[in-house]
Amino acid sequence: MSVMVTDTEKSRYYELVAAELRSLAQPIPTTPLWHYTSGAGLIAILKSSAIWSTHVSCLNDATEVLYATSLLTKAIDERSAKSIPRSHQESCLYDALSSRLADGVHLSRWFVACFTTKNDDLSQWRAYGGGEGGYALGFDAAGMCDVFRNSNCVLAPVVYDHDRQLQTCRQIVERKRCAGPTLLGAFGL
Repeated sequence: MSVMVTDTEKSRYYELVAAELRSLAQPIPTTPLWHYTSGAGLIAILKSSAIWSTHVSCLNDATEVLYATSLLTKAIDERSAKSIPRSHQESCLYDALSSRLADGVHLSRWFVACFTTKNDDLSQWRAYGGGEGGYALGFDAAGMCDVFRNSNCVLAPVVYDHDRQLQTCRQIVERKRCAGPTLLGAFGL
C-alpha cells in the first residue's frame, strides 16, 4: 500500500512527538547544561556560533536508536492487539510501520546533540574532551528552551527508566491513534 504523506501531516506528528519529549524535561533544569568538547570542537563552535548535531544513524552506538524503535514497535503492537475498531488503512499503516521501524534508522529525520547537568565529569572529559585541553561549555537550559520553542529542536533528557520509556512510546501511539498516514510518514517510511 502506498500512502502519500503531506508536509502538514509530518509537521503535526513531529510536533506530537516533540511535545511528548518536552514533557519529559519538566521541570526545566535551573543549573547550566554542559557540552563537553575538544579544543578543535571549541574553535568550530566559536567560528560557526553553532553546536552541530549528529544524525541518529551516525551515532557511535546504533543500539540506542534500535532500542528506541523497538519500544515504539512494542507500543504499536500493543495498540494493534487491542480490540479497538480501526479502519483498513490504519491496520495497513500499523503493519507497515512495525515491520519497517527497526530497519528505518537511516531514514530518520532525527538529529541529536548532547548536554549534561554534570559540570566536571570524568567520563564526559574522556569521551568528548579530546584528552588534555578539553572544554566544558555551560548553557542556560531555560534560554535554550526559549530558543527551541519555535523551531524543530527539542531539549529533553535521556531517560534510563524502561517503564517510563515504554509509557512515552505508548502515549505517542495512543494520542495519535495512527490517524491517516501521519504516523508512517513521520518516520520517513
